[in-house]
Amino acid sequence: DQAPLQFQAATLDHGDFLGRIGIGRVARGTLVAGSRVALCHPDRTTQPTVLVKSLFRFEGLERKPVERVTAGDIAVVAGIDELSIGDTLCPVEARDPLPAIKVDEPTISMVFQVNDSPFSGHEGEYVTSRHVRARLERAALRDVALQLADTGSAESIEVKGRGVMHLGVLVEEMRREGFEFAVGKPTVITRVVDGVRLEPFEIASVETPQDAAGRVIEYMGRRRGEMLSMEPLGETQVKLEFRVPARGLIGARTALLTLSQGNAILAHVFDSWRPEAGKIARRAGGVLVADRAGPVVPYALNGLQDRGIFFLA
Repeated sequence: DQAPLQFQAATLDHGDFLGRIGIGRVARGTLVAGSRVALCHPDRTTQPTVLVKSLFRFEGLERKPVERVTAGDIAVVAGIDELSIGDTLCPVEARDPLPAIKVDEPTISMVFQVNDSPFSGHEGEYVTSRHVRARLERAALRDVALQLADTGSAESIEVKGRGVMHLGVLVEEMRREGFEFAVGKPTVITRVVDGVRLEPFEIASVETPQDAAGRVIEYMGRRRGEMLSMEPLGETQVKLEFRVPARGLIGARTALLTLSQGNAILAHVFDSWRPEAGKIARRAGGVLVADRAGPVVPYALNGLQDRGIFFLA
């Protein structure tokens, strides 16, 4: 193939020995291991020359080292630390970047910190701030949508992601890997444009039984949601679509399951930045927090069981 090379990184990974890894399709030409290429982006004036240190291609789910990858195939390029999503590798003498890939900005932030509760040290193997920070930095190398920010304290770090689900998956992965830490309440990221404060809105789709549709609509209305459509799904189900602030979806999944006797299915995707929708009512009930470890006696719970749900060994 004599056409000039075009390879665009569509996703990133990271290896302890290989460094940053870019994965994408060779749109044109041939990518050769050991060659020097230009790292191009349509929105940047600087286009440095880099070396393709290692080159792989997929065979099934495995990566196999190869000498060259031709147009139409998925290539795995390792060792280019400056490579980011949307960057195009081109010949030095024919720099022609592909249109940039737009990456959605973070909409939710949470603070990860050392667990200082009375139960600290009982669950995980990695408990120090050094362990937690190193794990989050590794996650940010693989996930371009994840951003880290210092909080001014060595014991905590702010993590920004695309929605509660994005950060929730990260929390669960770290928990399963043996990390013990505490997380703060999710906070919506806002921006100011032309003097107007904007917040992220999402399109939320709820599939629920027809007899629960009224309760779901009322709940989403309280969360500042605007219903866009309502269509039947078969004889018993209905699909509701809302435009709702991202902060209105925090905790919504559990509430919708309760309102629909466990039958609601919630899916949502980022829509746009819009002016703030106003205040959203906070929880109606209180929260019970144990302030120390120790045995639990049934007599003490008799006066509390109407106020919350208890999890006891």
